[in-house]
Amino acid sequence: MDDYLDALYHYLTEERLPRAPLPADYAAQAARSETALRRLSGTFSPEQEELYLQYEDEYNGLVDLEFQQLFLETFRLAREVYR
Repeated sequence: MDDYLDALYHYLTEERLPRAPLPADYAAQAARSETALRRLSGTFSPEQEELYLQYEDEYNGLVDLEFQQLFLETFRLAREVYR
């Protein structure tokens, strides 16, 4: 990203998003996700748990890249619309 887009992205993700209201169904989805993870992780051997934690780190990195791309595309679309 360009420096100004990078700064804007970090401002949004660090300052604005933590205070933004969540969608109405967020809490229910988060609870279902947590329950499923608790049930799954209860079946892990120590080696499987380590593998899962490695996977989770890599997956979170992928989601972050997707989020950055969504931000960039939203910014580009807004720029096109408001020209």
